[in-house]
Order: sequence, then structure tokens, then C-alpha cells
Amino acid sequence: MSSSRTVTVLGFGNIARDLVPALLSNGAGLLILSHDASKLKGVPLGVATAMADYTNEKQLEGLFKAHKVEAVVSTASGSDEFFRYTQVGIARAAKESGVQLFVTNEFGVANDGHDPKSVFGAKSEAAARISKEVGLPTARVFNGLFIEWIPIVTAYASKPGAFVVAGKGDTKASFTAIADIAGFVAHIVTAAPLSEISNRIFLIEGQVATFNEIAQILGREVTYTALEEIADPISRLLQRGVEEGWMRTGAGPGYPPSSSKEIERRSSS
Repeated sequence: MSSSRTVTVLGFGNIARDLVPALLSNGAGLLILSHDASKLKGVPLGVATAMADYTNEKQLEGLFKAHKVEAVVSTASGSDEFFRYTQVGIARAAKESGVQLFVTNEFGVANDGHDPKSVFGAKSEAAARISKEVGLPTARVFNGLFIEWIPIVTAYASKPGAFVVAGKGDTKASFTAIADIAGFVAHIVTAAPLSEISNRIFLIEGQVATFNEIAQILGREVTYTALEEIADPISRLLQRGVEEGWMRTGAGPGYPPSSSKEIERRSSS
């Protein structure tokens, strides 16, 4: 596959380290931006990089124009305020420079319908503002839980032999590998006409399983506990999402209540 499209990737963390090679394989021109030079270590030779102040819209606009960027993929992370305000400012700069598509950093659970004050709400608000207020088309990718996070969420990465589950552990959730997410994003931003992926939500699912099924595959004995007993706030939040059923890509709270059959269809279609 070959593409003459130029793409900017914001940040060079977990997703970007798989996304950048995938974009290169698809023939895309690349510009990687970071606010921290140390984060750019390991960027493939020949790929353009630049330090950027994400709050300096004029600087960003100049960089986008200089590299004739057509699509921006945000993998940069930060606080709720970063998603709610800074990312929208980056999109404004992109719009002014002629960028045609902004892939928001929402990789994970569907964000619409959550508490507006939560990080999910911040991401959802940002996507809406970029599309409607800024006027820059967005593409949003929801994939459930990263497979790579299972050891952290269930505590066996930090406690040898442990596999901690809040609740009963028999609710199905979506799990997707970061490499698969990166490959999908690279494909849609290089192979498809941007008009066909503009203002669309993509639901992807690498594997569907319960925590009990995963423990069986790994040969781990499950320790069941109350949600409140999980000390790490991120693990507690994700465990809650799995147990309550909204960690399935087709069952985000932004969707109207629907049958398990409909959730299954949306998640795996």
C-alpha cells in the first residue's frame, strides 16, 4: 500500500510507537510532535520531529503548514484539562493550517454519555468541540481495554501469582492489542478518502472475554474482591467498567439501552 498523505502524530508513547511504523509501512509522510525532547527517543531515522508548545497555536499552525499536514492523530496524554482545552486549541491550529482530519485521543472505552466532569467526559466534550465549534472533521476510535493493561488492572504485574477481580468476573469486555489499534488507525488515515472517515466513530474489538476466562487461559487463580478494595484508581475504574458491562465497545453509555444481542452486533461488526 502506498500513500502520499502527510500525517502528524502528537506524542510518541505507547500507541505512537506502534502507529509510526505502521504509517511508514503505508507510505505516509510523517511529522512527530512532542512537548518533551526526551519523549522522542527511538523515533525511526528519517522521520521528521519537532518540539512544540501545545498551547502555542501559532507555532503549531506554522509547523502544520510547513509540512503540509493533511491529518493529525493525537496520542498525546494529559489531564482532563489537556483534553478539554489544549487538544481543542491544537485542532484550531490544525484547521487554520489546512489539516482535513483530526483523530482524537480517545482510544479505549466509548466516552460519550459519561460524567461530564470525568476524563471520559473531557474527551467526549473535546471531540464535539473540534467537530462542531472548530469545524475540523474528527475520527474517533473505541477499542475497549488494551490487552497489554490486563496485568496492571488485575494486579499480577505487581503481585506475582495474583489475579484480582472486582465482582464476579463473568461480564464480557472488549480487549484489543495496541499494535492492532495502531494498524487500524494507520490504515484508515492513509488508505481511505478522508471524506469517508470524517466525523465517524469506529468500534474495534480484538478479543471478547471475561476476566474469569482470561484467568483460565493464563492458568491463574482468581481472587475476588470488592471494587473499593482496589487501591489504584485507574485499575479500579477499569475494573468497574468491565464488571458493569460498559467496557464492551458496543455498550458505551452514550448508546441507548439495548439488548445483549445488539451490543454484540455493534461490538463485533
